[in-house]
Amino acid sequence: MSPSLRPCDHFRGSPGDTVTLILYGDYQCSHSCQTYKTITNVLNQSPHPVCLVYRHFPRTPPQTSAWKAAEAAEAASAQGKFWEMHDLLYQHSEMLEDDKLVECAVQVGLDIPQFLKGLTNHIHTEQVEADIESGRSQAITAPPTILTRIYWQRTSALEPLLSKVLEIVELTRPDDSS
Repeated sequence: MSPSLRPCDHFRGSPGDTVTLILYGDYQCSHSCQTYKTITNVLNQSPHPVCLVYRHFPRTPPQTSAWKAAEAAEAASAQGKFWEMHDLLYQHSEMLEDDKLVECAVQVGLDIPQFLKGLTNHIHTEQVEADIESGRSQAITAPPTILTRIYWQRTSALEPLLSKVLEIVELTRPDDSS
């Protein structure tokens, strides 16, 4: 089943790129953090156009730090700063208490009263829930999980494209020792 892209998704790159990676992650999951870093490094070096889509999949229930971090990212998105906040949340994934979320919001230049209103009133809970539901509909049970969409035309070289996809898969494979 090929995952559908949604207007509410967060894109890095163009949804029309040859390869689209949909990452379901949790800001407090060390494996999600490492997976995101690896994907970012690989994509920055890739000669192929690749689109990254991020969807929230916090493993913990609402009112926990991981869930609040997802809502904070959505509050930043409402101000056009999703990726800036997203990157900071992963940089500080081990300490995402309320004061750190506000500190991150200040650092990316958000309107703090608007940001706090979004968090306090849980304005962005529906988006987080929609991401989780979209993951569950794809049989995802835990983060990090990556779904891929590949658009290939006979006119382009398939081998380098598949090599890059397999490289990403290998680099993001969880270490069995943990």
